[in-house]
Amino acid sequence: MKKVSVIGSLCVALIVIVLACIPYRGSIVDDDEAFPPWPPEASLSDELMPAPRFESSKAKTWTVEPGPESSAAPIQAAIDRAMPGDTILLKPGVYLWHKNDSTETPPEPAVRLKNVKSLTLRSDGDAYVFCTDYAAMPLEIFDASDLLIENVHFGHAGLLGYTCTAATAWLYGGNSVTFRNCVLHGSGREALAGWKNKRVLVDGCALGRGTFAGIDLSFTTGLTVRGCYLADCGTDNRARCLLDLVLLQDMLFWGNMIHGNHNKCFLHADRTQRLNFSGNVFFDNAFEMPDDLRGSNFTVTTQKWPNDKAQRAAENYRRFLDVLKELELTIH
Repeated sequence: MKKVSVIGSLCVALIVIVLACIPYRGSIVDDDEAFPPWPPEASLSDELMPAPRFESSKAKTWTVEPGPESSAAPIQAAIDRAMPGDTILLKPGVYLWHKNDSTETPPEPAVRLKNVKSLTLRSDGDAYVFCTDYAAMPLEIFDASDLLIENVHFGHAGLLGYTCTAATAWLYGGNSVTFRNCVLHGSGREALAGWKNKRVLVDGCALGRGTFAGIDLSFTTGLTVRGCYLADCGTDNRARCLLDLVLLQDMLFWGNMIHGNHNKCFLHADRTQRLNFSGNVFFDNAFEMPDDLRGSNFTVTTQKWPNDKAQRAAENYRRFLDVLKELELTIH
């Protein structure tokens, strides 16, 4: 009898182990309960999140304040002088970037982070960087690693109805890049675009007015978009998708608020692997949400109410629009 009891216990333990090893393939679920803690139970890859930040005992903080002309040029001057581990601290206010040479094609971006490592660009309030040239990018990141951009908002102003021909933020060859509590307002093509990146985290940000797409990233490994507000993307008949992803591996789209978008579709995923959409809120969008994306590449859940971080991102976006509206009056 004792032998039978031992065998029965072993069988139960074996069944529990087998069930635990079966991968979960979730379907769309409405969840009114408290928002799930980070990280969610579904883990994708060790390369999903940015690597630990580099710290230096000799790190220096470079402080930039808006001048009489509110020029963005001092920001680039500080970046060019900074060393790994340094911080560029932007005091709250508006920073404007005007094209210096009308013959330059394309014009220089307002802020360029090229071949830099272990750098922080942040504001202790809200810093707004605007381009007044429809062909210039407010932010360009090129072959840079271990970056943190926090509380700095980028967009275009004074375009007199012209549509931008450049993305608001362009990211190429980035490794361990974090956007936190930022606004990327694309008055043209995309709010965030780029390719050949690793470990990109978009955390508590607002992405709006991407004519073609909110996020357009290709050849990227490890993309996390969490607690963000994506709004007003796809505002003309050229609009494609809110998310345009090609050859992307390991993405977590978690706890975001998707509102008022006019794109033809929500997601264009071409040759992607391991995409997880969890706990997102969709309302007042023109595209049709797929009934189910579960399968070898997709895990999807939704809930009815946004989390606090996404709501704060929406508030940041509304403040950004107020600043932009006031700035447009002063420019013209």
